[in-house]
Amino acid sequence: MSSFVNYVKSILAKADGNKFTSSALSSFISSVRLNVSPYLTEDELRLWVANMILSGFKKTTRKRYFGKVKTLYNEWSSDGHPNPFGKAVDAIECDYDYNSSQTKANLEIIPRLLTKTKDSIGWEYINAFFYLLYNVEATLADAINLKFDDPIPNLPQIDDIMVAMKDTKQLKYVFGLNRGTKRAPQLQREFLDDLVATLQMSGMKFSEKFSRKSITAIWIAAALSCHIPLNELRSMITDIPDEYAFLSLIRPEEISKDRKVKILKTVANSINKKTTNWFVMRMRSGNTPEIIKKAIKDKASGIYDSMMFYSPTRISFREGKGKKKIREEIPYIPGILFFRTRYDQVAPIFAKIGDRAWCMKESNAVDARYSVISQEEMSNFQKCVGQFTDDIRINLIEVSRGLGKGRMVRITAGMMKDYQGKIEDVYDDKGTRIFFLQISNEKALKWTAEVDEAFIEPLNE
Repeated sequence: MSSFVNYVKSILAKADGNKFTSSALSSFISSVRLNVSPYLTEDELRLWVANMILSGFKKTTRKRYFGKVKTLYNEWSSDGHPNPFGKAVDAIECDYDYNSSQTKANLEIIPRLLTKTKDSIGWEYINAFFYLLYNVEATLADAINLKFDDPIPNLPQIDDIMVAMKDTKQLKYVFGLNRGTKRAPQLQREFLDDLVATLQMSGMKFSEKFSRKSITAIWIAAALSCHIPLNELRSMITDIPDEYAFLSLIRPEEISKDRKVKILKTVANSINKKTTNWFVMRMRSGNTPEIIKKAIKDKASGIYDSMMFYSPTRISFREGKGKKKIREEIPYIPGILFFRTRYDQVAPIFAKIGDRAWCMKESNAVDARYSVISQEEMSNFQKCVGQFTDDIRINLIEVSRGLGKGRMVRITAGMMKDYQGKIEDVYDDKGTRIFFLQISNEKALKWTAEVDEAFIEPLNE
C-alpha cells in the first residue's frame, strides 16, 4: 500500500489552484514529510498542529486544515485501521497561540552580555545565566551546586565559563553566590533575585515571574532560529515556558546522547561563536615554543595576553663538563605547539607570524576550517602526558595509516584514567595498545601505553 503522505502529495498535485487545499496539504506535508509508515500516527498529527501554531495559523484555520486532511485520510484508509484524528482532537481544540516577541528581543540582547568582563557589575550572575542558557537541561540547583570537578557538557562556551570563574579565585563551587551557610531555598531565592536584576540591567524584560523557564524560553528561541525540529526540541525540554506552551502538544521521545550534544553545540554556536579553543601549530625549522611566544607577544600583544600554550616535554639528563649532569627538556612531539585562543583570533596571529609557523586545519582544502581540539580531549591528553614514563614516544601520523581501524574507548583506571579516544588492537603480548589524539581529519598523534583490558570500556561512535 502506498503511504498516506504519497496519497496527499498526489491530491496536492491535482489541486488546480485551489488555495485552501494547497495551503492545507502543503502545511501537512511539510510537517510529516519524513514519515516512512503507510499509516498516520497520533504523534505526527500533534507535531503538525504544533508546527501550524509555530507558523502563526489561528485556531479556526488550524481546525479547517485538520478537517481537510481528516477527510482525505478517511477516503484513503478503507481497511479499518485505527483513525488517529480522534486521539489528537485535544490538540486541535487547544487555544494556544504563538507570541514570542519579548523572548526574541531578549535573545537580541545576548551580544551585549557577551562583551562584559570580570570587572562588570554582576559578572558572576552573567556567567551563571550563560551556563543555564547553553546547558538547557541543567536546573537552577545544578548551577548553584556546580563544582569545578563536576562533569559538564562538551561545549567550548561552557569551558570558557569554567576558566573565567577560576580566574575569580573560586575554590570549590563555580559560582560562589555569597552562599555562606545559607539553606538551599534561601540560596535559590537570592540567586534568582540577583540573576533577574542583572539581566534587567542589561535591558531584558520578563512579563512573567522570572524563573528557570525564562532562560529556557531564550534557548528555545535560539533553537528555532537554528531550525531544530520541534519533536527534537521538545525532547530537550522538561519544563515548558508559557510562551511556548504549544510544545506540550508533542510527546517527548528518546533521542540519542550524541544527538543531544549536537543540538546543544548548534544552539550554543548560534549564540556565541567567539569561544576559546585548543589549536595546534607546526613550527617551521629553527623555531622553538619560546621563539614563537616572543613573536606573538611582540607582534600581537593584545591577543597574546589571553593565550595559553602547551608543549609536552620529557626530562632527560646528559653529561656535561666534569661529569656534571645537565637537565634537558625534550619535546615529545618536535615541531608541535598547542595553543588556546579564540577562533576568530587564529588568522590574525598567523598573519603576523606566518614565517615562523602555521596552524593545522581540518583538511588540506584551501577553505578548510582550523582544526579544534575540545577542552575535554586536551585535559585528558595532558593528564596522560603527565604520567608518561621515559619510554613513551608520541608521533604525528596520517590518519589514513590505521586510525580508521580503531575503536572508541574510555579508560576507567590506571595511568590513563578518564582518557577517551581511539585505540587500535593489542600491539604486543604485554597488552600494549596504540592510542590517538585526533588533531584534524587527516592527522593524529599516536602513542603506545600498557593498559589492562579490565580498564578499557568500549564506547559507541
